Amino acid sequence: MRGGNRESGVAAPPNRLATMEYISVLLPSAAVGTIFYFAMRAIFGADRAERAAQAAAENEMTHSAPAQAATGQLPAKN
Repeated sequence: MRGGNRESGVAAPPNRLATMEYISVLLPSAAVGTIFYFAMRAIFGADRAERAAQAAAENEMTHSAPAQAATGQLPAKN
């Protein structure tokens, strides 16, 4: 069996230990980075949707104002 056996007291080769050490050091940062990526993606997506809704509301108010002035109607209150 390659890499030794725990029961026999033989340690794993140094290159395997070094690889596990690198993984154990980099994995937390990679996990936090991934969480940060998805959080920022959600924030920017919500901001994009908010801006689109705001633009649609402003567009509706701008385009409906002349028609209301011509007919003398006031906008309906919700």
